[in-house]
Amino acid sequence: MRKIISLSIKSNEFESFGLYPASVEGYTSQTFFEIEQKLLAKDSNIDSFGVFDEGFLLDLNYLKDKTSEISKYSPLNFPYLSKGLLEYLGYTVELPKEKEITLCKSYDLMMSVSEWYASRPRFSKTLLEKFKKRIISLDSNLKNIIEKILKENKAVSYCYVMAPNVLREYLSYKEKVFNDLLKELHEDEICLNLLDSIRTLETIFLLSFAELKKVNIQMGAQPIRIENFEFFKELEPKFEERNIPILLSSSNYYVPYCDVVIKSIINSSTCYNNYDIIILEQDISEENKDILRRNEKKNISIRFLDPRAFYFDEPKFYEAIEEFGVTRFAPILSYRAFCPYFLKKYKKIIWLDCDLIVKKDLSDLYRIDIDGKYAGMVLDLAIMGFLNGSDKKLGEYYFQSSAMMNPYMYSNAGVVLLNLEKIRIDIPFNKFTRACLERRHAIPEQDTINALWEGNVKHIDMRWNVFSFGNNPSWGLGFVPVRFLEMYKQATKDPWIIHYVGPKKPWDELSVCMSESFWTVARTSPFYEEMLTRKFVNTSETSTSIIPKIEKVISKLLPSGSRRRVFIKKIYRYVLR
Repeated sequence: MRKIISLSIKSNEFESFGLYPASVEGYTSQTFFEIEQKLLAKDSNIDSFGVFDEGFLLDLNYLKDKTSEISKYSPLNFPYLSKGLLEYLGYTVELPKEKEITLCKSYDLMMSVSEWYASRPRFSKTLLEKFKKRIISLDSNLKNIIEKILKENKAVSYCYVMAPNVLREYLSYKEKVFNDLLKELHEDEICLNLLDSIRTLETIFLLSFAELKKVNIQMGAQPIRIENFEFFKELEPKFEERNIPILLSSSNYYVPYCDVVIKSIINSSTCYNNYDIIILEQDISEENKDILRRNEKKNISIRFLDPRAFYFDEPKFYEAIEEFGVTRFAPILSYRAFCPYFLKKYKKIIWLDCDLIVKKDLSDLYRIDIDGKYAGMVLDLAIMGFLNGSDKKLGEYYFQSSAMMNPYMYSNAGVVLLNLEKIRIDIPFNKFTRACLERRHAIPEQDTINALWEGNVKHIDMRWNVFSFGNNPSWGLGFVPVRFLEMYKQATKDPWIIHYVGPKKPWDELSVCMSESFWTVARTSPFYEEMLTRKFVNTSETSTSIIPKIEKVISKLLPSGSRRRVFIKKIYRYVLR
């Protein structure tokens, strides 16, 4: 039987995996040494003990052979725990009997441990000096190892699993240093910063003890970071009746524009229907989440979902996301292509980009009969333009590399009515991931679904996805097939959704067509001032005098045509998206 105290766990729901909360007995406000003393004294019949620092688990299956594919593409951090993840990490089996101590891999601090400690303004320098004096009383071997490690640049996270006899030996050494060190502290001195200082010194001590025991830290267990130590519960439809599910995707940077989309959805909604808004994300701050939740009403729900919780053991998923991420589009956009597989309780859903304005009740879109096809989408006039010469390079790509029989039937993925149930039946998860990896894509998830769904898309009224075509629509429209041009002109007279496709957005340039619809809604957003600030900082309208100087510097550092310039461009586009 294994018992591991984790500073992250707040409930007893993980006890069957040998993981126990630190908060139950006030462990979170104590040093590791105090936790360990209680742990050993209380449970004398345990086979192995462990303590994990906040935010970490160890991959206890690190001794087993894992495929290079998994080690290459599986992430080292997860948004939530799951039973499958804990099983994958080895928490359902006992450690090998010969393994008396398991620690995590070491990492490089890029400076000595002493220098690193001294560089932390909130760490106690006095405590470090007292620690150095205390180690004199130790066994000479351990004392010499600690002095050596203070001069080296390797460190570990405070995570271990030890056999009881090894833990007793470890604590007997620790007691000689930390027992008196803690006794010297006055109760009112103990604050969070001092507690962190002590725990850091304890980590140095743990690393030294491991070296004394001849543990190869380079071959240690992989530390896994967990953002939320709780089991993720699969999302179910929020409302029992008249539920209109809507899927958005946003990074933390894009939150202001996501808020505008939500407000436009609400402005066009009716009190008769219920709107179940799900936002795919992986980095939105809690503060921004709270601001977005202010849009909630009796019939408006807003929830957040990080889809990485579902694919801990699916390297193909991470490989596909990594492949998608080489373009200017943020990876979070690519996650939504997998929504049929992580929204299993839903049969249909509307997914929307966050660069658009909704002007008609989305329940009307949701109730369109798509004749049993995979999706209802609008034809992509921009891609038609590429095919006809507006962008010869992209036109050639879509003719030769898009894997579509008729690329003129390419659909835009900014507004999609998705038949999740049908997709799950016809296109299993593994088949979809293989399709993602078959070729390099210009527009990742959009190119993939167009190739995979060809012949199974119902083309819906163009008013559901009216392109703005930036600030020069005549150029793009000049290449659109005549038979679709009149349809577009009619749609612009009464657009149900305005979609600001392309790199030029209304929050960057006021000259973008139909930008007034965006700013009308944006004025009601708590992010309005932030959007204005970004506009004036990021555009040339208020800084024309400095731009030539900047361009001159950039040209020197990043010569035109150089690999450095291409690489920086990719990063720049990724950040903007």
